[in-house]
Amino acid sequence: MPRLLSTLLCSCSALLLSVTAPCMAAAAPDYRHVAQVSVHVTDFSKTQQFYSKLFGNRWWQSRDGKQLLLPLGNSYVVFQKAAQPDLASVGLAINNYDQRQLQDYLTLEALIGQPAANNTLQINDGDGTPSHLLPQQSWQQLQQAQQLQAASNSSAANSKPLFTANTLAEIYITVSNLEVDSLHYARLLGQTGKLQAGSLWFQIGASRLRLSQAPVGQQPGIQYFSVRVDFTDLEAAAEAVFKAGGIIENILPNGFSFWDPDGLQVEVQVAEQFLRVGQ
Repeated sequence: MPRLLSTLLCSCSALLLSVTAPCMAAAAPDYRHVAQVSVHVTDFSKTQQFYSKLFGNRWWQSRDGKQLLLPLGNSYVVFQKAAQPDLASVGLAINNYDQRQLQDYLTLEALIGQPAANNTLQINDGDGTPSHLLPQQSWQQLQQAQQLQAASNSSAANSKPLFTANTLAEIYITVSNLEVDSLHYARLLGQTGKLQAGSLWFQIGASRLRLSQAPVGQQPGIQYFSVRVDFTDLEAAAEAVFKAGGIIENILPNGFSFWDPDGLQVEVQVAEQFLRVGQ
């Protein structure tokens, strides 16, 4: 009789766990788009002069003067001075941002989220490349908190920008161990990447993230960011970027890529021709 009772109790416990386990799984965050990318540059003046010609003169700076910010539609780029230029981090906009709920989700996914500035969470992949989780209204919140002030750039004040930016369309990250880090991003984004052209692609609302194995000898990390722009004459735009000081790298079906004066790779993609993953 005791053995039968023990068996029944074990069976009931297993059944209870199987019923309640799905309830313990937290829903993935509601990602809307890539909100920002943080860029290290060597010279603020050179950076402003080049990017103003491309995207306009609506610059902002942090109160301490250590950051320059350039709005790109509903996204923005944060420029910071450094000895070596690079693309430092990416920020992902989340609808109904709740840091406590996000921490619970990350814990269940075996990820570590560290609180960072301006009510954000930072999560590093296996190579130390940071992703920041941001409120969808992060730009407005920065302004409302009076952490930004307008920054002028007289050299381009009266010129019409080459592009009208909509958003940050794409971020390309390479990793040293694709098998391990693809799992990291799958857990973070709550989805399985789609294999296409040798890369894994993750849809992030209106934006997407491209993930690849870093070639031998190449430092893993963020390799480029892509800006979605209104329709434009791509041939004329590429020529104008070259005259502004960029080096054209690749002509794409829906845009082109180039190297900026710091040697950082950037893409522009025309909005009307932008193709979502799987289409």
